[in-house]
Amino acid sequence: MKLVVAMFQGTFHTVTGTFSVPNISGQRVNSSASAVVGIDGGTCADVMLLAGVLFTVTTTGPRYKAWYGWGLNSISPGHVIKLTVGTWGETSGLAAVQNLNNNQSALRYFNSQRALCGQNAVWIVEDHAKDFGLPLANFGTVTFLEAKADAKNGQTYLPQGATITEIVELGGQPMTSVSVNKDMVNIKYLY
Repeated sequence: MKLVVAMFQGTFHTVTGTFSVPNISGQRVNSSASAVVGIDGGTCADVMLLAGVLFTVTTTGPRYKAWYGWGLNSISPGHVIKLTVGTWGETSGLAAVQNLNNNQSALRYFNSQRALCGQNAVWIVEDHAKDFGLPLANFGTVTFLEAKADAKNGQTYLPQGATITEIVELGGQPMTSVSVNKDMVNIKYLY
């Protein structure tokens, strides 16, 4: 997969991260990227709980859209967004996107017949346009601050020491550089 992930093994019920929305650019219309937090991220029989912001290059300029929410379209470069996903059982949870600049928020509850495993906490920047043959948008840098994951046993985990997977081209060339320091995940676009 073309994504940047920090993961921990454990039983998680809440993952949060706060970041400043980047001013994106791209060589082609519809190139995109997104910043996401989640639980499981594809490691549990393709079941996952995610919340994020999609960045897309359009003919009229950048467009920003929150996932899993209604009425939260007033997102601009420089806005500070807090993402939270949480569960209260293996088949029910919520995803929240909060714009801390204009106090807008979107919250969506989920119920599923497929159970989450709660084994991974993720802070991701991913390439949404790859399936359509479009390049990753130049997102500059996305820095998740106050990144943490709470386990059901009451323990809190920070990204420090997590597994990192870079976004790479088909030829193996890295497209991102990731650094982690305590509760911060810094993801930089390389070219």
